[in-house]
Amino acid sequence: MDATPHWDTGSGLTHGTKTKKKAIIDTLIDLAVAASTVFLVFQLGEKFSIKLWTGVILGISPDLIEAPALFLDYRPFPIKQLEEFHNSFHRRLKFPYGLIPQLFLIAIILLIVYFT
Repeated sequence: MDATPHWDTGSGLTHGTKTKKKAIIDTLIDLAVAASTVFLVFQLGEKFSIKLWTGVILGISPDLIEAPALFLDYRPFPIKQLEEFHNSFHRRLKFPYGLIPQLFLIAIILLIVYFT
């Protein structure tokens, strides 16, 4: 999924166009919106799904692993190597253009979920 060009809340940190405080605020808002959307679309009225929430956590795990490097400038082994691997296929676009592929992908997933 990270190979699909998209907008990230951390975009701009490495080039100094965004502050860490702004990135943290954007990330917390993004996490709240994403978790709420997953809950409302897939979990509301359903039995708790460990598979769903495990998928959510695994889906953001590359970003969780990258967080110490971005926010704390902490890159011990193997975080540095994982960050380099992640960045090798990660494609970013600036806001708002990076939201377009994300919204398109979400629309496709919702169509598949509701029509299968």
